[in-house]
Amino acid sequence: MENKVTICAEIDWVFEGCQLFEGLLLDRTLEEFKEAVFVKYGLNTEYSRKCILLLEQMEADARETFADETEQIGRYFREFLPDTPLVDFILCCDTDKERSCVTVERLTAHYDALTAQQRDAFFYKEMVRDIEPEEFRKVIGCEKEGIVVSEAERMRRILCEIRKLDLSLEKKVLLEDVYLNRDACFKEITALLERAVTFLQGYEPQMRALCEPWEKYWTKIVEEQHFEEIMQHFNVKFEDMERGVYLCPSIIQCATLRISIDGGVIPREKKLLPAWQIGLLLNEDFGPSSEMKEEYQTEWLLKSLKAISDQSKYDILLYIKEKPSYGSEIAKQFSLTTATVSHHMNRLLGLGLISVEQRNGKVYYQTNREEMRKLFDACKEILG
Repeated sequence: MENKVTICAEIDWVFEGCQLFEGLLLDRTLEEFKEAVFVKYGLNTEYSRKCILLLEQMEADARETFADETEQIGRYFREFLPDTPLVDFILCCDTDKERSCVTVERLTAHYDALTAQQRDAFFYKEMVRDIEPEEFRKVIGCEKEGIVVSEAERMRRILCEIRKLDLSLEKKVLLEDVYLNRDACFKEITALLERAVTFLQGYEPQMRALCEPWEKYWTKIVEEQHFEEIMQHFNVKFEDMERGVYLCPSIIQCATLRISIDGGVIPREKKLLPAWQIGLLLNEDFGPSSEMKEEYQTEWLLKSLKAISDQSKYDILLYIKEKPSYGSEIAKQFSLTTATVSHHMNRLLGLGLISVEQRNGKVYYQTNREEMRKLFDACKEILG
């Protein structure tokens, strides 16, 4: 275990900026979140109260600071397709490594380096789920296979595909507008993110003060050889630690666990290692597997049913039921971007419906049969 777990307590400003905007759009208030943390799980410590107090201050100030940008933030950061806001169509992120980068400058450099065909490919993958690879190449083109599609023809085909989508007319018009004006939309998004980073950095001392106990806690866990044991509490298993992992704090989403490959705060010479973004409140007493009080079981049940009612998540759960698979393998199987797969997996992991295992230098996902059994047993009990 020695030197295999690296704790990186640096703040990922762009990631936290995205979380700030997504949080402002949630229907759930911080009061409801406090109830979920303090009442549902009985988690009421001085540290958790400090976290919530800071989030309350930040949320109130953010609503005032970004009052004039509310419509713009909603346009780009509100869920457009299941687990996919419009920002994902525009930033052209194939993995969390570009979205989760430390600076807006790196995000811009990544976007500027892409060809028009690559940008169209990212956009089309986000838009059309479960398409056969052959059909995808027919629309976008593939020089390696001698399929040449002009830029004008690609645009025509993508616009035709947008009109075929099972979406409201309003959403189709919005998607067409975003596609035709991606460069302008990208500039609007990066301008918003720059403002978000500046806003958050005004809270840097308080945020770093909260990261210090987080860093001490996980350092102790690693030193005492309890890391793998604690992560199993989060439905995460490590078969080998040869390549190691990074642990990074998630501040605004303080009660969530996410996996990111090549997270932005990881030193460049050690890229492509799994980075676990662990919420400040998560520990051996509180996590995705924590037992909630009986009166809150219905909430978990409804969220779980909503998740598996999404066709992509349902198909992925069936696929990984018998065969553990890693992110890019799932993405290839269902013609999804790895960013979209990451969204799906993090949502399912948060509900406890999948388990994760790191082995052979890769992160594998598998359906958590025990939790799925609990889900269906709860449905049988309620519905008779």
